[in-house]
Amino acid sequence: MPSATIPASYPGAPALMNCLCKGDIQKGLIESGVVLGLIFEVEGYMDKYNDHFFIFTGGDANYFAEKVKKPIFVVYNLVLMGLAHVAKDYA
Repeated sequence: MPSATIPASYPGAPALMNCLCKGDIQKGLIESGVVLGLIFEVEGYMDKYNDHFFIFTGGDANYFAEKVKKPIFVVYNLVLMGLAHVAKDYA
C-alpha cells in the first residue's frame, strides 16, 4: 500500500533512489533504507580501519560486495570450510 506520509523529495533522494530499488510502497522504501544504512556503516568501518582486510561471508555477501566502494574478499562457505578443516583432523 502506498504511503502518503513519506516525503517525495528530500536532499540526496535522487542519489539514494538510483542505488537500490525504487520502492513505491512503504515496505520497499524501508528495506532500501535498511540496506543503504548497512552499507553506509560498513563503509564507515572500512574508512576507520583502512589498514585491515575485510571479508564478507554468507549468502548475501556478493550482493553487498557489489555495493561497497572499496575492494573486499568474498568467501561464501567460510564456516563450512572451517568445519571441514576441523573434521579432517578427527576423521
